[in-house]
Amino acid sequence: IGGVLEPVEDAPVIIEDGVSLGAGCRVTSGFRVGENSIVGENTLLTPRIPVYDLVEEEVLYGHLPAERRAFTRMVESSVGDHDLFEGGAYKPAVVATHVEEETLEATQREDALRE
Repeated sequence: IGGVLEPVEDAPVIIEDGVSLGAGCRVTSGFRVGENSIVGENTLLTPRIPVYDLVEEEVLYGHLPAERRAFTRMVESSVGDHDLFEGGAYKPAVVATHVEEETLEATQREDALRE
């Protein structure tokens, strides 16, 4: 988790209550993870990578809304037309959906075991 205030202009990482971060997940300076969200393993959350919120059908930068399940997927890149990229080029994106009841129950069981 990033967020050291060096240089001073950098915004901190904000992780709200009830968030579950998967193994290998990275959150960099200036990103806010909304309350009760679940972030899949190896997901990179940074202000420069778009979050495709399928719940509200919008593209966000810099934050994951509350009560979302987020995971990484690859989307086509505009540089794919270049001759060097035979077969196309792809870049990472984050997809956000509703937190399913089954996923929420598993997270609550994990929390109970830690208490």
